[in-house]
Amino acid sequence: MKMYYKTIVTFIFLVVSQFVFAQSTGKISGKIIDKKTGEELPGVTVVLEGTTTGAATDFEGKFLIKNIKPGIYSIIISCINYNKKIIKGVEVKANEVSIIDLTIEESTKELGEAIITADLKKESANTLLIQQKNAITISDGVSIESIRKTPDRNTSDVLRRVSGATIQDNKYAIIRGLPDRYNAAFINGSPLPSSEPDRKAFAFDIFPANLLDNLVIVKTATSDLSGEFAGGLILIKTKDIPEQNFYSVSLGSSLNTLTTFKEFTRNIKGSTDFIGIDDGIRKLPVGFPDNKTLNDYQNNIQNMDDVKRLVNVAKPFHNNFQLNTIGSMRPAYSFQFSMGHIKKLKDSELGSIFSLSLQNTPTTQLVKRSDYDNNGKVYEFNDQQYTINTLNGFLWNVSYKNKNNKFSIKNLLNVNTNDQTVVRNGSDFINGFAYKSYAMWYTQNILNSHQVGGEHLLSAAKIKLNWSVGLSRLNRVVPDFRRIRYQRDLNDDQAAFQVPLTSTTQPEIAGRFFSTQNDKIYNAGIDLSRPFNISKFKNEIKIGGYAQVRSRDFNARQLGYTNAPGQTPDYKSLPLDQIFSGNRIDTNGYVLKEATTPTDAYTASSNLFATYIRIDSKVTSRLRFIWGARLESYNQKLSTYRTGINEKFELDTTVVDILPSLNLIYSINEKSNLRASYSQTLSRPEFRELASFQFFDFNDLLLVEGNSQLKRTKIFNYDLRYEFYPTPAQVISASVFYKKFDNPIEKILFSGGSPRLMSYQNVASAWSYGIEFDYKLNFGQLFNTDNLFLGGLNFIGNAAYIKSEVDVKKVIATESKVRPLQGQSPYIINGGLQYSSLKYEYGFSLMFNRIGERIANVGNSEYSSYWEKPRSVIDLQINKTLYKKLDIRFAIRDLLAQNIIFYQNGDDKTFYTAAKDKDIWNFKVGSTYSVNLSYKF
Repeated sequence: MKMYYKTIVTFIFLVVSQFVFAQSTGKISGKIIDKKTGEELPGVTVVLEGTTTGAATDFEGKFLIKNIKPGIYSIIISCINYNKKIIKGVEVKANEVSIIDLTIEESTKELGEAIITADLKKESANTLLIQQKNAITISDGVSIESIRKTPDRNTSDVLRRVSGATIQDNKYAIIRGLPDRYNAAFINGSPLPSSEPDRKAFAFDIFPANLLDNLVIVKTATSDLSGEFAGGLILIKTKDIPEQNFYSVSLGSSLNTLTTFKEFTRNIKGSTDFIGIDDGIRKLPVGFPDNKTLNDYQNNIQNMDDVKRLVNVAKPFHNNFQLNTIGSMRPAYSFQFSMGHIKKLKDSELGSIFSLSLQNTPTTQLVKRSDYDNNGKVYEFNDQQYTINTLNGFLWNVSYKNKNNKFSIKNLLNVNTNDQTVVRNGSDFINGFAYKSYAMWYTQNILNSHQVGGEHLLSAAKIKLNWSVGLSRLNRVVPDFRRIRYQRDLNDDQAAFQVPLTSTTQPEIAGRFFSTQNDKIYNAGIDLSRPFNISKFKNEIKIGGYAQVRSRDFNARQLGYTNAPGQTPDYKSLPLDQIFSGNRIDTNGYVLKEATTPTDAYTASSNLFATYIRIDSKVTSRLRFIWGARLESYNQKLSTYRTGINEKFELDTTVVDILPSLNLIYSINEKSNLRASYSQTLSRPEFRELASFQFFDFNDLLLVEGNSQLKRTKIFNYDLRYEFYPTPAQVISASVFYKKFDNPIEKILFSGGSPRLMSYQNVASAWSYGIEFDYKLNFGQLFNTDNLFLGGLNFIGNAAYIKSEVDVKKVIATESKVRPLQGQSPYIINGGLQYSSLKYEYGFSLMFNRIGERIANVGNSEYSSYWEKPRSVIDLQINKTLYKKLDIRFAIRDLLAQNIIFYQNGDDKTFYTAAKDKDIWNFKVGSTYSVNLSYKF
């Protein structure tokens, strides 16, 4: 907290010092695009009328005019083969950049070059919507213009505004009702590495919104895009070179109705926990024997000296099972610092962008967990889950750009850590025990990613060459996962709770778990595109290649406390902070034994090599085909042991897929398009889903195990969409789509055993089809009025109805003859009102989201599937800007705070009925109220 207060003082000092430095000139910056094609136009001249002051657009269509005295100007835009345009009413203010993005039209032979005059207020374009209208795929996005008008602080906030997208827990993307398995994220053309090892989870929080250039979700495939998605590809483009030098500082704090100022329980605290990195207090002691040596110790007990040797192994461990209670938990806090610098050289620019973000968020959840069999309830537990999440991010991009070339270096570091403590109380009705269980663990994920790339415009033929090379590393460490269980007879309230230790190693009763996982991803890509004309129409051919080499090394260590050989210690009722203290670890007390199995380690690798061709063919002035094919060769290797037997298992498979794609666009008129699309894509199993490693998920009370027999999923996608753009800032669209899945991968539950086993399986096939509506309406343009309030008010949203079904004919002991695909929601509703006043510099947004019931884990004829109950989420944000620099934002997230419920159906209906259905997990969550102050220098 001292560091937090120092940061506040520094922030205030920087704000005050800013007033000392004032500038007397301003700038005009922007982008020029072709009104018909949405293409960014290089070589366009932009000049202040009546002067020689101006600039030419670069190969990205961008321009920057500097050192302009404050005032109202007209600018002249001219380019060969295009109509000249004069834009009036461009205001330049001291120490500010006026950003205008505009369109120009090709001149015609019949009329020759024309001069078009327009007022800025009516002419300023929403470039992303124009580019979306002319895009080769079905897509939705948010432009830099829209981002500037919102209080959004990071990419996660921006994503919530994109039609058809939902973000769960700020990291899992759900698009068209499909879960994260079927979606992917790319940043600046390269895959964004997952911040978690077993799922496609992306730490969107660490990218500040003011560093974004645009964000687009592509819903249909083309051959130059990754072949591994079915819902959508999230394409994030960050700024390379800022319009002007800037510094921005943001401080925030939030209160959670279930956490803040309430009692909070946690385990030991390390000196560097605040930066999300363990200081070593949780690591295995120095000199601790490896698992082979420890196994030799415990399997060769001949005398008391051998027992003492086992005792000495356990002695160096910290006695860190104790819990610490905080009477009143502090609020969450966040800090973000961003800066950008641009250096104008003779005929080029050099720019850099830097961002540092720190977040620390305590959260309490109250969870009721139950399970059932044919005779009724198996168990019922009440959990208090206490988590402190630390999310720190570092981003540094450097770019150099001249008229025809751009080189960039992009660096990303993300530290995402959870310090979690769970206190569990409840009853096991089958075995007749009351339980008090505790678990404490620290999960540390460190992701760093580096990318070097270039974009080049070659010769007068306008050949474009793009390339990139990247390296990503993910290090995941669980340094000491501790769990312990006390129990007593369920019918004897007077009996003491005891830890039922014996001479047999049972880590789930009292044990420690350690794991390390190291992932490396190397990737490289190159593409070349060349325009050409057929008759009078522009066409383009694009060829390219992509390679990705990925490796993983995973090792886990499981240790369990047992009675010392030949002893029955009378310590079983001692409290947490005493039961494994120094004098209890002794020849007449407890020892620590090895419980690691051969399946607790595996190595894996994959090599992906792809090449593709894409042709953009304009057949007539209205009809356009984008067609091509992508060839992907994918090799996957896994080395581990089979579960239950000491037998080595090696997996080495290579699969070659040809993925065709076709997009058809028919321009009905200037304001509407009809699109049709077909593509084939894939979904491949993750390493963890293949590995036989068994892990006990303490939270969900499930034993999780991989399946080495999993196959890739082939997906056939069909889309038809009508879109209408009544004005440059509005869009209304309707889509129908159909998807067929061959060998989809699902999470499955097994009926027997305790704890219950969860694994993965392929089913033969599945399909889904649906209808989707998207809209973005501006009330000012809708009612054709200049009213300032209506002009700043937007109504946005997305609604989809989806039907899916799995082919279960060949599934043994299936639960039902018909069921939906695991993870697929039957409907999605996203909607909201957004208001932004440029004149009075305030705004608000009210957003609503609801996703229909969906299967979380697939059951069987003896044990029903787990379903996730729909819940409505309402978010509110209000923002106000003061003195053009200081932004104040107040937000309420999850205003309704409805419980998160997973259930088993008690009847033949899939929707939730409290009186009939059986709650498996019932999470009570709180609403979050936050305040954020941002100052831009």
